[in-house]
Amino acid sequence: MTDAKIPEDDFPQYCGRTDSMGIECERPELEKRIASLEATLREDQYIAEANLDLHVILAALEAERDELRAKCERLSVEYLIPEFLAAMNDIGRYGFEKYGPLSFQSRRLKGDASRGDLKRTTSQVIADHAREHFSMYLSHEAHDHFGTDTHQLAAVAFNAMMEFYFAGLAARAGKEI
Repeated sequence: MTDAKIPEDDFPQYCGRTDSMGIECERPELEKRIASLEATLREDQYIAEANLDLHVILAALEAERDELRAKCERLSVEYLIPEFLAAMNDIGRYGFEKYGPLSFQSRRLKGDASRGDLKRTTSQVIADHAREHFSMYLSHEAHDHFGTDTHQLAAVAFNAMMEFYFAGLAARAGKEI
C-alpha cells in the first residue's frame, strides 16, 4: 500500500471537470475516491497475506496427507475382517466415552504408553478382562453394552491390543498406528 496522495496543487485540475463516468469531481468527492482506493489496497494486501497463510496451511495438510498415505500403504489389512475391526472400534469408542481422558485412546493419542497408577492398565488386569469377555462369549452371553457376541470377541481383541500398546510392543515394532 502506498501513502501517496494527490498533492494539494493538483486538486484544481480536477475541480469542475467530469470523470469518465460523467460525475463531477470536486475536492470532497476526490478525497472520498482516494480513501476508497486506499481501503481497497488495504483489503488487497490483507487478502494477499491470507492467501499466503492458506498456502502454508495447504502445504502442511498435503504433507500430513502424504504421511497418512505412506502409513496406509504400510498397513495391510487384506487378511482381516472389516466387520470385526468395526466392532473393535466400537469397543474403543465405548471405552473413550466411559473413561474420557483416562481412556486408552486419549492416552494413545498423547503418546502415553505408561501404565501409570491405574490398576486397570496392568498386564494381569488386562489379561483377566480379556479372559472374562472370552468366557462370556463361550457362555453365549452378549456384550453388556452392545448386546452382541461379536462385541464380546472384539473386546477380547481390544484388550489384547491395549496390552500390546502398554507393554511397549507397538513402539518396539515401529508400527504404532
